[in-house]
Amino acid sequence: MSEMHGNPGDAAGDRQHWKLVVADDIPLNADSLSDVLRMMGHDVLTVYDGTTAVAAHTSFVPDAYLLDLDMPVMDGYDTCRAIRRLPGGESVTIVALSGWGRHEDLADARESGFSGFLLKPADPRDILLSLSAHQSKKAPPRPQSPA
Repeated sequence: MSEMHGNPGDAAGDRQHWKLVVADDIPLNADSLSDVLRMMGHDVLTVYDGTTAVAAHTSFVPDAYLLDLDMPVMDGYDTCRAIRRLPGGESVTIVALSGWGRHEDLADARESGFSGFLLKPADPRDILLSLSAHQSKKAPPRPQSPA
């Protein structure tokens, strides 16, 4: 594991401005990740269920989603499938964040339409690098606006 020094905003994946939806039914998980991503300069909508994450597709219009897999009512897999069915949903970046790391979980995530999969707790810099890697295959997100 390599050690990174300096400001968290110095990570290569953080050179872009992201508009993100973080969805996790455990408020501490969702809020803490969202707070760190905001401190890194990104716009973040924090939600605690899959239904609200799906609704954010048209109300917030995110560049990417970070979805917990184990949410009640509408889990991350169903949330991802629902987003993919929406206009523009086929091209948005959706990354699974989960404590589950079995081969079956990865296969299920891929089959559900996730762009990527990271194990919790994921370092925010790794999340941004993953988003950048998936986004580079498509049109780039909005450039960082001067502060």
